[in-house]
Amino acid sequence: MKKIILSWLLLWGCVASVLAEGLSFGMFTSSAERVKEFKQFFRVGDRVSEALEINGKKYRLPDGDWRVAAVVASVGNIRNVSTGNEDSSNPHGQLFLFSSDKSEVDKFLAITLPLGPLRNRSWIGNLPGLCQADWSPKSKIWQEAVSLDHAALDCSAVYVGRVFSWNDDLTNAAKFGLKDLGVNYGRAANYLASGTYLSRGAGTYFLTYGEYVDSQRYEDVTPFKEKNEKVIEMFNYKSDKLRRSFHQDVGG
Repeated sequence: MKKIILSWLLLWGCVASVLAEGLSFGMFTSSAERVKEFKQFFRVGDRVSEALEINGKKYRLPDGDWRVAAVVASVGNIRNVSTGNEDSSNPHGQLFLFSSDKSEVDKFLAITLPLGPLRNRSWIGNLPGLCQADWSPKSKIWQEAVSLDHAALDCSAVYVGRVFSWNDDLTNAAKFGLKDLGVNYGRAANYLASGTYLSRGAGTYFLTYGEYVDSQRYEDVTPFKEKNEKVIEMFNYKSDKLRRSFHQDVGG
């Protein structure tokens, strides 16, 4: 259950709740029920600080006042290529969080986490783009693949991107959520982003952290790097710290 901390509500003058307790599931809770409970537990506008706690695991967050802009969860399907039959895979939940002192998004955090119970199969069919050497050459600042084993993927990258021009389910849901909250976002806004993709057995963990830089148009990453050398240096320091804590929190 969520606790509403009155002192925070008075401070912020809003009706959104502060998530003071974690989300946990019963041993026999089905995948479909886990997805449902995840969507009910987190609501657009909720405030989260310090860490997310899901099923007994804590995932530390960067410093800041984080609010939920989108909640997505699903159970993937695995197709047996020999029989053509499909079976359910592992349930995963996704959150898009944002932090801002203004009316626009200064920072964002997109996170994908397994909800369990983990079955002995995964929805990873091919290597994700972040793990492929030729991924996004015009926006990539650096990239590293520590492990390409599908059961123990460990890939990360720092890049510049127009986040709100992305067309995936989580980002699209975040656009609606931000609009409902009266928070502006720019499709042309450039964000420095740090992505970390991990897999542990059949569970997928994906963390993307980003900070707004500017809305200038760049043909590729080279002029961006030349203009924002100091900004990138500071961002690399913060994102490296976040990646290390994410690895520790995921474990395995």
